[in-house]
Parts: sequence; C-alpha cells; structure tokens
Amino acid sequence: MINVRQSVSAFICILLVAAATSEEAPKPNVLFLLIDDLGRYDTQVTNPASPTPVIGKLAQEGIILDRHYVYMYCSPTRRSVMTGRFPTSINPNQASICSNYMPLEFTTLAEKLRKANYKNHFVGKAHLGFPTTDHLPINRGYDSHVGYLGGAEDYYMYLFANKTNKDFWHDDHPGYDVISDVKYSTNYYSRVATAIIMSHNTTDPLFMDLRYQGVHGPYIDPPLWEQVANTSSNNQKCGSTYACQIMESMVSVVDNGIGNVTQALKVKGMWNNTLVIFSADNGGGMGGDEPSNNYPLRGTKGEPWDGGVRVAAFVSGGFLPNALRGTVNSAFIHIADWYPTLANLAGVDPTDNAMYNGTIRPIDGIDAWPVLTGAKQDLGREWLPTTNQSLIWNSTWKLITSAPSTHWFTETDGHLVDGWPCRSRSARNISTKGVWQCMVCSDAEPCLFHILNDPEERTDVAKQNPDIVQKMQAAMVGLNFPPYVFDAMPAPDEARYTCLPPQQAHTQWWDNFVGPCCKPKQNLTLL
Repeated sequence: MINVRQSVSAFICILLVAAATSEEAPKPNVLFLLIDDLGRYDTQVTNPASPTPVIGKLAQEGIILDRHYVYMYCSPTRRSVMTGRFPTSINPNQASICSNYMPLEFTTLAEKLRKANYKNHFVGKAHLGFPTTDHLPINRGYDSHVGYLGGAEDYYMYLFANKTNKDFWHDDHPGYDVISDVKYSTNYYSRVATAIIMSHNTTDPLFMDLRYQGVHGPYIDPPLWEQVANTSSNNQKCGSTYACQIMESMVSVVDNGIGNVTQALKVKGMWNNTLVIFSADNGGGMGGDEPSNNYPLRGTKGEPWDGGVRVAAFVSGGFLPNALRGTVNSAFIHIADWYPTLANLAGVDPTDNAMYNGTIRPIDGIDAWPVLTGAKQDLGREWLPTTNQSLIWNSTWKLITSAPSTHWFTETDGHLVDGWPCRSRSARNISTKGVWQCMVCSDAEPCLFHILNDPEERTDVAKQNPDIVQKMQAAMVGLNFPPYVFDAMPAPDEARYTCLPPQQAHTQWWDNFVGPCCKPKQNLTLL
C-alpha cells in the first residue's frame, strides 16, 4: 500500500484528460455495500487474518479510506447517505417504523440518480422510518425494493415467518410473496442482487444499494456448510458473550455474497465501469458484549469514541483509475459525502436546497471525488460533527462533551478497560440521549484529543487547550444540536394522510406485517 498523495503527480495528466472529456465519460454503475455493525478489524480491510478474501482483494485493488466517518449507530447513518445530510442535522435518534426522520421534502440519492437514467435497486435492511406509504423506497427513487423496514430481524425464515408482526417488505406490499425464499437472509440478499444484475439492461447505468443484515445480531451461526471451522483461537470469546467463530462465520457469508455479486457484474460485462463503495454503518462490539472488533480504536457502537464512528471503508471497482489502485486515503470523509459525489459522477445537480418547515435546508455533504483522485488534499471542511456529543475541527482536534468509560480492543478482541474516572453519572445508559452511567467526558468537563497524533484517544489535552475547547463547544450549537427534523410529520403534511397507530396499521392494513402508519387520503381505497 502507498499513500494516495504519492500518486498525485502521476495522476495529473489523467485528471486533465478526464476534465476535458467529462461530458463524454460514461456514468459509472454503483455498487454500494453497507455492512451492519461491522467492526473496524473484522475484515481484511485492516485484518489480514479475517476470513474475508473477497473484501480484502477489493480493498487492496482500490482506495482504503482510513478516516471514513459514520454515526455511532444504524439508522442515522442510513438516512445520512440517502439525503446528504449529517445525522446531527436530520436527527440522530434511531428511527421507529413511523418516524419522519427522512422527510419527503428531501430528494433522496436514488431520486437524484434517476434523473440520470439510473436503474436503482434497494436490497436489504432499511431502518429509515416509514410514516407513510410515500416514504417506502419504491416511492423514493428505487425501481425495486426487498428487505425489512426496522432495525433488527432474524436471519432464518422459520424464525420470523410465524411472528405476529413480521418485518419484511417487497416493493409496495408486505413480503408475503417472497418470505418463503429467505432461508438465511445474507444469502437471500446476495441472490436477489445477483439476479437483478444478470437481468439488467446495460444501456442504463445501475445503482445497486445493497445493505446487508450481516453482521448485526442476533449472533447465530449461518448454515452448517458455510460456517468457519472451529479452531482453538476462534473458540475463544470475542467480547463477553459470543465465540469468535460465530462472527467469523457470519462475516464470511457476507464476503461470499459480495464475491457472487461482483462476479455477476463481471459476467454481465459491467465491472469495468462499476464503482464499488464499501462501508460499515457504525463500529461494532456494542457495550462490550457483541463480538465485533474495532482494534486499535477506543470504544464501540453506540459511543462517540472513534471506535463507534470511524469504520472500515474503501472504494474499488473497474471504474477506479489504475493510478489510484492500491492506495490509502487519509482525508476525513463522512458518509453524507457520497450523495454529492455520486450525483456529480452521474452528471446531475448535487444540491438539494429543500424547503422544510419554512426554512431552506441544504445538504451537508461535499463531493469527495477530487480528494479521492488526488486533485485536492482534503474536502475543505472546517467542522465535522461525528455525533451530537463529538465534533472534529479542521481534521485535527476532536472534542467530546459526553462519553462513557469504555475499552480499547486488542487484535484478538481482548478488551483493555480505560479505567478513567467518572466526571458525571446517570441512572442508566441511553446513548440516543447522550448519557451513560459513568461519563468520563461531560459538558462541564469535555475531553479534547489531537486526533491525528492520538487516533486511539488515549490522552485528553483539554486542560492544556482551554481556548480550543471553548471555541469548539460554542460551535456545537447549530452543528451537533439541535436537529431540525423531528419524529412526527409537520401538521400540514400529516393532514394529507389517514393514519393509524402502528399496531393497528400492522393488523388492519398489512396482514400482521410491519408497515407504514399512514396512507394518502385520496388513495386509501386503492391501497
């Protein structure tokens, strides 16, 4: 691996040619791979011993994104990439089934790409909030959609097919017509994505938005023939509860699925014009119980430490210029940046100045392509709110105003407890509210880290830099909080719908499947 900045001189001529012929350049197919609860050290992106050779090869043939930031848990990250807005802007809460955290006033990434004649397909876990049928992916720019709407579900069909509230959706209706095909969800999503690719008309560009359920809990073994063999090392516990072998097996099935999907692109003759984007939706190992590993970072999913928000990520694929392959890019990139990046690559307007609740709300994302190609060293972003309790300034300083006592990881998923004293206490942990039982950073005593020199967040330098702390804490107002999107739809929007309480909607409208709580009044009898 070499650093991307070493390739800048060699790549200038490519940039000039690309700029001169940009109107003639083909629109890339996009394979967006979002892996659920993946630890930073769970794959060969950073861990050569992981049973993920496909992911490792893609990463080594692409650009590893060393500082790719997401939110500290699922739903806000997922909405961020679809809207180009920071999770702190559009509300960092986890979405319930009827949350309006992704308002219809916002143009989704799929709707942008549709303007460039992309065929868009959403496969896998959503967790976006679906207050109305108009919020379903099929009505927000996607040509097809299959997967579950909420935050978690069983992997095996026999475990959830007979539930009272089944969570599986297919295009514009509950997934009763496909649920029997879901033997193990990771394999099912790979099969669906592969089938879509093989039937795709290559005269149109493709956006495959593939959001694997793996490797989120429940932590159970995949089918026997896909399990990683037991060894003396992987029979040890990863975290406090589960054997490492379970996580290795689950991530191995994801790896095999990605191999099938990328092979389909090659067989179809689409690979040479495909851009692959790979990212976790947050760090792994939540609370120390779950079996993911964020080595060498501090903290887990649900925490504002970098272990919760700085994830394994890379770009790859045949569309990537040869001069960029096998490099590492250390620019600070946020998952919201893919919205304008892909819009620009598709040749459509990347802006979205949406009028919401009487105020124009633009996107927060910045086109990352000039940084990825070496034309720029950084995105030029002064402030990066990674959670509503943490803020990065000028890609150098990180302030945390609320964070729990936690641990660092070892390469074998051992946990080294930080042992920091509590500066503030709460009755219980509620990460969505930014409070923990033992807070080692607090509003009254924030923590400050030089995140470039101290990426593992081991040395708090707040007392030595009071001016920086004061400046950053003041900047959090309007950046980290308050959000401008809330759970309920604005009253004028809700007036256009007939709504039921969630459980009543599930039974009365959706045949005991989880589904939206509201239908448009004029279409109520037709749906």
